[in-house]
Amino acid sequence: MCIVMINLKIILAKLQMLAFGADFCYYVTVRTDQKIQTTERGA
Repeated sequence: MCIVMINLKIILAKLQMLAFGADFCYYVTVRTDQKIQTTERGA
C-alpha cells in the first residue's frame, strides 16, 4: 500500500509538471502571436 501511495505521488507530480509545461507553451505562443499582430499593424 505504501508503495502505491509513493507511485501515485510521483505520477501526480509528473502530471503537474506536464500541465505547467503546457500552460507555459500556450502562454509563450499567445504572447508571440500578439507580438506578430502588433508588428504587422505597425507596418
